Amino acid sequence: MIFVEFDETAFSPEVRDEARRLTEELVKLADDPVARSKFIDTNSHFWRQHVRPVLMKMSHGKCWYSEARDIVSVWHVDHFRPKGDVREEDGSTRLGYWWLAFKLGNYRLAGPVMNSPRRDEASGGLLGKWDRFPLVAGSYVAGDWDSDETLETPMLLDPCRKGDWTLITFDEAGRPIPNCEEDEFGFLRATISIRLLHLDFEPLNEERRRIWNKCDKKVRAASAIMRLPHDQLVYRSAELERIYDELHDMISNEAELSAVARACLEHSPFKWARRLATMSGAKVAA
Repeated sequence: MIFVEFDETAFSPEVRDEARRLTEELVKLADDPVARSKFIDTNSHFWRQHVRPVLMKMSHGKCWYSEARDIVSVWHVDHFRPKGDVREEDGSTRLGYWWLAFKLGNYRLAGPVMNSPRRDEASGGLLGKWDRFPLVAGSYVAGDWDSDETLETPMLLDPCRKGDWTLITFDEAGRPIPNCEEDEFGFLRATISIRLLHLDFEPLNEERRRIWNKCDKKVRAASAIMRLPHDQLVYRSAELERIYDELHDMISNEAELSAVARACLEHSPFKWARRLATMSGAKVAA
């Protein structure tokens, strides 16, 4: 997961106007759940045709939760707060956020692995976000269209919140892990998000492992050049610069699974590599 800057102005004025119009029409049906559901279904083409292409541009064609491309496509437009009933951990349900069905700021781009419900073959547990949106125990719950959902305290990590993406990192095996101490609240949020979003999908772990190994190999190659005597280093400076550029490309927002390459750099035994992990859009001097 990386931070995705949600820019509502990226949508055309016509799309923004249509989102407002659909929301206004939907709110008029507040007292008729059947009509509401039918209205949402009838107009679902709105987010598929007009929203999805813009969401793809915002994340450079990557899933907002997993940061993967082909591994988890075809793309879903996920309603971060579910538009239908919300399923709780105990199997019970509560009223969903129907009034946000056409709210542009509630959309996230998701691969089906992250969003579609299915059973884990080993544990039998339900995977995929779908209709789940757990809140912290005791949290305010937005119960209707005139509620303020921003007062809620969600458990699920949101790629559009600047601090949330930092709560997950990766190990050298490609597995997602919490990036905080066990006694911190973020640890629980990260653990729940990894499970619900199925971020430990094994084909995804394998690809992350490949990215990590590729990054580590480049780091060690660069470090070997750095340790050469000065009279030999001068002949390898162009190669060293090329490796820097390649590593920088791997942690750019445009790169697939860039957070994995960044995690590899952060865990490197070499100070220069750890420094590179904190930089964006700049090269590291030898």
